[in-house]
Amino acid sequence: MPNKSASLPLCAAVFLLVTSAFAQDAPDIAKLAANTSKESQACIACHREGVAPLAVQQWAASRHAQVGIGCYECHQAGKDRPDGFEHFGQRISVMVTPDSCGTCHSKEAQEFQTSHHAQAGQILGSLDNVLGEDVEGPAAAVMGCAKCHGSVVKVIANGKLDPATWPNEGIGRVNPDGSKGSCSVCHSRHTFSLAIARQPESCGYCHLGPDHPQAEIYDESKHGVTYRALIGQMNLNAASWVLGKDYSVAPTCDTCHMGATSKLASTHDVGARISWNLRPEIAIRQKDWEKKRGEMKSVCQLPRLRLGEQLLHPVRQRGGSWQRQVLQAGERHHAEAAAGRKNHQHALRRAHQMDLF
Repeated sequence: MPNKSASLPLCAAVFLLVTSAFAQDAPDIAKLAANTSKESQACIACHREGVAPLAVQQWAASRHAQVGIGCYECHQAGKDRPDGFEHFGQRISVMVTPDSCGTCHSKEAQEFQTSHHAQAGQILGSLDNVLGEDVEGPAAAVMGCAKCHGSVVKVIANGKLDPATWPNEGIGRVNPDGSKGSCSVCHSRHTFSLAIARQPESCGYCHLGPDHPQAEIYDESKHGVTYRALIGQMNLNAASWVLGKDYSVAPTCDTCHMGATSKLASTHDVGARISWNLRPEIAIRQKDWEKKRGEMKSVCQLPRLRLGEQLLHPVRQRGGSWQRQVLQAGERHHAEAAAGRKNHQHALRRAHQMDLF
């Protein structure tokens, strides 16, 4: 048969291709929707027809869709939620908070609520935020500080959110239901992707710049270079992601700060393995720093042997010298911090670039 789109104007041909693609996906969405609750089926039927078709497409590709978790299960709001409102016979909220996710993911939600990420919104009442508003202006503070740290989301009336505080996807966002943070910052909506959350780029959304250059440090390190070169072997979207079992070629931020090993369970508390706080002018040790350091070391020891033998300088050839260099780099870092120098993170940067960690 002749190609019908050949005689059509370009815009019409593109429209035909797009609508055909949606039509081809329709049976799959219908099948997935049939396994959800009647409330979610109503949401999908309406939003798929032009209100939010991309959100439905993203949901259909998610793990939630595979197990029958639909729109209503995440967006439903009890009578006690100030951000809830009536919507076609159902009480819902546009916000999906960690409490909402905790209905199914209770362990992860609890770990997140006790993490440094959930406390990031504390900057809003601090001198840092005041200086940001005074020096750069309120608009810059909203796009800079609040974008990453979060805002206190306020409700005007009948579930309507104050546009001065919403939308906001800050990691320490203070939600109307009393919870803190936003899971979609790392996992993205409506795909709820494991792969996105495991990639360093998700962390680099906030952890970059002169005051917290972790993304640049990682990108310039052997870890970052190796990860980017061998990303196809990282198995990022796997349900199980245990270092040394499901992947071994390179570590990411998630690997060291949150990921599972054969001896260590995964965690959503990103500070659980950080033994030092580098934010003050003079770095300070965290509470239970010895335990935290021990957990981080247990992560490092497994990939170090594999990476050393496969890609980097073999640990066996170094003997004990590399361990001494790590200690010396740490001593330089803390000496500079104790001296009150503004660039006390430079020693840490050098240590990472030397591939000592």
